[in-house]
Amino acid sequence: MVKIAYIAIGSELLNGKITNTNATKAGRMLEQAGFQLAEIITIPDTWDAILESLVYAHARHEVVLISGGLGPTKDDITKNVLAHWSQSPLVEHGPTLEFLVRRYETLDRPLTDLTRAQAMVPAAGTVIPNAQGTAPCMAFEQEGKWVFSMPGVPFEMLHILAHEIIPRLQQSYQQLTPLRHLIRVEDLAESVAAQRMEALEEKLPEAFSVSYLPRKDGLWIELSTLAKPEELPEAQKAAADWGAQIDGLFPSEIYARDDRPLEVLLATAFREKGLTLAIAESLTGGHLAATVVSISGASTFFAGSVTAYAIPVKISVLKVPAALIEEKGVVSAEVAQAMAQGVRKLLKADIGLATTGWAEADEEVPAQAWIGYADEQETDAKHVRLYHKRAVNIDRTAHHAMRFVLKKVRGRLA
Repeated sequence: MVKIAYIAIGSELLNGKITNTNATKAGRMLEQAGFQLAEIITIPDTWDAILESLVYAHARHEVVLISGGLGPTKDDITKNVLAHWSQSPLVEHGPTLEFLVRRYETLDRPLTDLTRAQAMVPAAGTVIPNAQGTAPCMAFEQEGKWVFSMPGVPFEMLHILAHEIIPRLQQSYQQLTPLRHLIRVEDLAESVAAQRMEALEEKLPEAFSVSYLPRKDGLWIELSTLAKPEELPEAQKAAADWGAQIDGLFPSEIYARDDRPLEVLLATAFREKGLTLAIAESLTGGHLAATVVSISGASTFFAGSVTAYAIPVKISVLKVPAALIEEKGVVSAEVAQAMAQGVRKLLKADIGLATTGWAEADEEVPAQAWIGYADEQETDAKHVRLYHKRAVNIDRTAHHAMRFVLKKVRGRLA
């Protein structure tokens, strides 16, 4: 298997100003294409750091991917380092200059010296056009190995990787077939899941690996391998067999088997059942409804929502009995169910869903939520303990609520 390194250039990646999503997305994209990153290196945009990491990575890997430092500003020095490394001068690349002139004429903006400098590239490199931006990508072949320098702007980098670099890798190197078995489980700690999996993992063939990915919508457990063409039939059978054994360890906790967003799973279930949803929110303050409508076509099943944050609104709009709030407390199973029933009737939906709780703990009251559910035949509630900061607790509660109603729609309503 070809060894690939990824060098992410940018001081902003190290000081926390920007999250390095490029590397993670590139890793996933390469894996889907049958390749695998062997190493990720994040460095500041300084001459010494770029040169040292390039020399290091080129000595140890067949392919080096570099992102960042190709723009028009003075701190964009990657191509200067590449010129030094490849022992070639910077020369003006005619097609790139022509593209820049046309681009800036179209934008009715002047072509400054700094912008024009983007057409200067190391003579030893092969220019790969950047269809999404102005800084060209460059490819260098040295000692039978490849170095690709890409812009750091995410949509530019990902487009070049997908449409220019991966096809070149597929022509030059044998790609493997990625095999993946994914389950998403709810209400289960990573340590508990790992304990259940311990005996099985000890028996797994060396080619297979298991990943535990705690996320806001639950725990993702992924079995994966990369198979050579001649190994594919046997590997597919093995992946199916081991996947079935993993499933058997989590008989009641699995709620999804693919990586579609939770709101998409929810929309799919409601559409398949021909049901409508109404939401009443206290703790989540509209965040749950906003998540539901973040996907296209939500109007086909989502009737609407009420943000009933204050107690008088719960009483006057959702018709939650004041005596019930007085007796059980506003953060209770009974009030959550009453809110769900109230919004269901108010908006004439098949199902009502509600959230109430405390988004942050104090010395006397722990952070917690009650999620209420109501349909024509049933009311129910789920209690959730919250352990994070306010914004995270609100987001986690919204995802708990979506999983709760998803399970109800799938399992109890024909």
